[in-house]
Amino acid sequence: MKRSTREFLEALSQFCYVNKTPYTFHNKTLKKDQKYRKGVVQVYEWVDELCYFYMQKEKRLYDELLLLIQKRYQEAKALPPSSHREGLLKGFEDIFTWINQIK
Repeated sequence: MKRSTREFLEALSQFCYVNKTPYTFHNKTLKKDQKYRKGVVQVYEWVDELCYFYMQKEKRLYDELLLLIQKRYQEAKALPPSSHREGLLKGFEDIFTWINQIK
């Protein structure tokens, strides 16, 4: 079963957190040297930050998409009257109606 991008990012972030914890808090029980532990923690933190970045980016996609659609709608409204313009406006109105229904 394929996960959504958001589910994947959340699961990867959780994986990094869980696997980083022993290297962060159990200095005495882990026999590896300090540089090794620092390297492992650095990778987990870096990937976790990437997950956070992309989760935030994913949140903005909805707003960015709506802004682009609204921009094209305004451009279509500015066209000279024609049946093509009316078709464009009808398509945009259908899309806006659908978006408002799913909110």
